Amino acid sequence: AKLREQLMQTISGPKLRTNAAQRPNAALLARIKSLGYAGAADGVMQLPGPLEATGLPRPRDRMSELRAYYAALLNDAAGQREAAIQGLQTILRDNPAHYAAADYLGAALLESGRAAEAEAMLLRLASTGRARSTTASNLARACEALGRLQDARAHWLECARMNTQSLLPWKELLRLAERINDTAGQNEARARLQVLEQESL
Repeated sequence: AKLREQLMQTISGPKLRTNAAQRPNAALLARIKSLGYAGAADGVMQLPGPLEATGLPRPRDRMSELRAYYAALLNDAAGQREAAIQGLQTILRDNPAHYAAADYLGAALLESGRAAEAEAMLLRLASTGRARSTTASNLARACEALGRLQDARAHWLECARMNTQSLLPWKELLRLAERINDTAGQNEARARLQVLEQESL
């Protein structure tokens, strides 16, 4: 009871806010959804408090799952990618809402040359609204591996929207623009990279 009281005192201040840049307009939201994503982060959304019910399982009840997840990551790091993929697939069969496992599985499938499987896996994740910038970047890589460069470009743009301070998506957008001789795309990417590099100084 004392610990709970101390926790309540600690969290009695203003709630944390998400670090979204701004609420997307209707046109941008439509473009995002057309790529397979459930939507976009809302800049006014508030994070739940530490004691608020979220419907998610308690971490202490998921220790075996956590061990299996890190075992899969260690297998992948050790070069045993197929074992890692199988471990992640087992986790997702038992708990389809394990979004970190889904994201990592998509990346592992992509690194194994299974781009079509990776795209399908990552699109399922994107459709839940739990996509990360890594989800978007791996979708871009999967599309490029499948020869769909415009789709790859669209996913890199979504990655840039999710992670506004990252140079990576704009470097990749510049590379793709050079590959398809898109002068306007090259100029846009170079201009954005210049701004980001100046902001990082």
